[in-house]
Amino acid sequence: MQSCVYAGLNKVPAFRELPEKYVKGLHQPIVAEAEFWLVQNMLESGKRKTRLQPDDNFPLRGVLRCWCGKKMTAGWTKGRKQYYLYYRCTEHTSYNLKGEMLHEHFGALLKALSFKPHQIRFIIEIAKTMLIEPIKVNRERQKKRLKP
Repeated sequence: MQSCVYAGLNKVPAFRELPEKYVKGLHQPIVAEAEFWLVQNMLESGKRKTRLQPDDNFPLRGVLRCWCGKKMTAGWTKGRKQYYLYYRCTEHTSYNLKGEMLHEHFGALLKALSFKPHQIRFIIEIAKTMLIEPIKVNRERQKKRLKP
């Protein structure tokens, strides 16, 4: 989708030293603006983002990143007597990390980051109170748009 009109936007082309920009139109959008920009980013990258098939053996594949910033892949390597789980960067193929060790460390990290029940209740209450005002503002905007 390359037409900004679907997202309720109008494209103002570049003029002299002024850059191209998008402004909100008066018409109702068909698609959310956030979705429009997400699609534009995907189109600009030249390739669609593919999602890895979930696999219980490799829960960190696609999440874990190398020091260079690239996503790490996972697989099995054959030792003398058995197969071992490992993660490696797609760029640095000679650098393997033991999967079992990474899973243990990641589990310990998640356990340390877990919230206690009273903390969860506090976060929920704060989020509810913080969402009330934006919801009111959005309702008022919608009422103004619908009035002739």
